[in-house]
Amino acid sequence: MVVGIGPRSPKVEIPPAPVPPLYYNNQNLNVSGGVIGAVNFGTASSIQVSLKEITENGILDLADALADLTNAIMNSQDLESSAKNDLLDQVSVVAEQAKVEPTARKPGLIKGLLSALKEGAGAIASVSEAWNSAEPLLQRHFGF
Repeated sequence: MVVGIGPRSPKVEIPPAPVPPLYYNNQNLNVSGGVIGAVNFGTASSIQVSLKEITENGILDLADALADLTNAIMNSQDLESSAKNDLLDQVSVVAEQAKVEPTARKPGLIKGLLSALKEGAGAIASVSEAWNSAEPLLQRHFGF
């Protein structure tokens, strides 16, 4: 096989890296017939799609950090639903920008979102550890 004589060696397919999981259940809290709190799980699904593309691009550490940040936000007991939705929207846009080519990114938007995430996520004890892990990876990925 080394000199090209004989049967070809079989091709071995390498499986893709696993996408980091997001842990959430799609439930609303109801009191007296009205919804008092609901997390936008469409946003979580959008983040999951972005994480899949980031993973496929080989940026596994960033995908893991964004998944950990998303999970920390969704599972935080210190945040109201509206604050969770705001932070998840910000993470969603950052994840979308992380998967696109560097020339197609919007640096002004990204800087503003990272600043808002730092202020929002960094102030909550249950989310700040995940943010502190994700922030340097995001800064490096976006070249700031």
